[in-house]
Amino acid sequence: MSGKLNNKSGFIVAGVLLIAAIIINAFNSYTTAELCEAAQKNLHAKENKAQQGLQVIDHLDGKKPFETFSKTDKEYLDYENISLFAFKSDSLIFWSSNVIPFDIPIQVLNQTNGMLHLRNGWYEYLLEERGDLKKLALIFIKPEYDVQNNYFDNAFASWLQLPTQTELRDSVSYLPHAVKSINNKPLFEIFISEKIIKSEKWSRCSVILFFSP
Repeated sequence: MSGKLNNKSGFIVAGVLLIAAIIINAFNSYTTAELCEAAQKNLHAKENKAQQGLQVIDHLDGKKPFETFSKTDKEYLDYENISLFAFKSDSLIFWSSNVIPFDIPIQVLNQTNGMLHLRNGWYEYLLEERGDLKKLALIFIKPEYDVQNNYFDNAFASWLQLPTQTELRDSVSYLPHAVKSINNKPLFEIFISEKIIKSEKWSRCSVILFFSP
């Protein structure tokens, strides 16, 4: 008798866990447009930090910019995936990071905001100009490695919170899937093959619930 009750209780528990798994998946599924909107919100927060970073350049000694650039500011900018550059009469006079392969003439950037493709990936740039001084902030968006493995992954920067399979398209053709800058400029489009993308965290949780004894 007790064996039958145990079996019956087991089926009830399994049924409850299955329903819970279905509910979790339903409430933690996102469309590409929703993921795009969330990424854009995260990007705007990063742009505000980049604009604040540009003000750091104003407080550097023009003759000794590196000596007057604090270690605290450098560590903060590196942590935020933001790099700063300064140009005097179009000649590079300061950079906050030496890992960014910025090897193009600053004159190529003829707008104050946009996307930039360098040898190691994609960046959003913010450009400010005052007289013969140009200040540039680069926000790291997505790497682009020739070879991918456990150490080199072409996924978007983690703070954008996009699934690993998301692709970047620099030619925007569908605005609902376009990430815009804080200036309302379409920067890039995201593409994900599935119509509905489930949150990996909650998908794993639902699987655990389903297979729980």
